[in-house]
Amino acid sequence: MAWRLGRGGEADAFDLALRTAALAVGLPLELRAPGEAGGVCDTNGQARGVVALWLAGQSRPGAPQGLRAIFAAQPSAPEAKRYFVEDVGAGPGVGFAGRIPPPWLYSSTDGSYALELLDRPAEQVAAAIRLRWGRLTNPATPTAELVSALGLRPSPAFSARSGTTGHPDWQPPPCR
Repeated sequence: MAWRLGRGGEADAFDLALRTAALAVGLPLELRAPGEAGGVCDTNGQARGVVALWLAGQSRPGAPQGLRAIFAAQPSAPEAKRYFVEDVGAGPGVGFAGRIPPPWLYSSTDGSYALELLDRPAEQVAAAIRLRWGRLTNPATPTAELVSALGLRPSPAFSARSGTTGHPDWQPPPCR
């Protein structure tokens, strides 16, 4: 039985893939307590953020190009962070218009690492991640460890907790 896309098309499929990948690596799906207005956390510098992006990028044939378009639209500073919800229209059907945005921020540095992994054979990356799954999905494991373990090119501006949300008076907590 084949799953057909509904009216939301590729955007809905990618939204589902990203949320499923986030759940798989232990990111919170909901940060709101009953009665709270909302919440967001920051995956910047956490290896599991890169793993979640790579997993979502494997979800459909057009997902890598959509992910590439999202991160190509990011500010030039590699560590700058933005919500995916701000990237509506950045890629072919990728965005969260009319949807509840995911409660995480990703850095463009981590996005570039996920894209570098998407350029490699999926079986090779999957084997390397599977071998280190417990470590790479631990919230305390820094992206730098994933970069070293998987032989990625370190970003010259990489810093585990650098960057801004674009809102200088507000920085979200790291995802736990």
